[in-house]
Amino acid sequence: MPIDADLHTRVVVAKDGVARCEIDAGMALLDLEQSLYFALNPVAAFIWEKIQTPVPIGDVVTAVRNQFEAGDQDIAADVTALIADLTSKDLVRVQA
Repeated sequence: MPIDADLHTRVVVAKDGVARCEIDAGMALLDLEQSLYFALNPVAAFIWEKIQTPVPIGDVVTAVRNQFEAGDQDIAADVTALIADLTSKDLVRVQA
């Protein structure tokens, strides 16, 4: 199935100044400005690495699809859910 066209126009980027550390189960993020700790599983850690520079969300979905095995709709839904969660915690910025 094709990826939603909106995913190709919206750009996501990680917030500057968020410290990260690889751990056995993925990655830990620490935003000292907010005193916020956030744990990422290995797939979410892969996504975090991809969004260090501004990138269309659709490109992130494609990168995850190429790296991990899952259906396009599952990947798109999981990527957008993670980005929404990170956005709500002010760890990423999404631009239209």
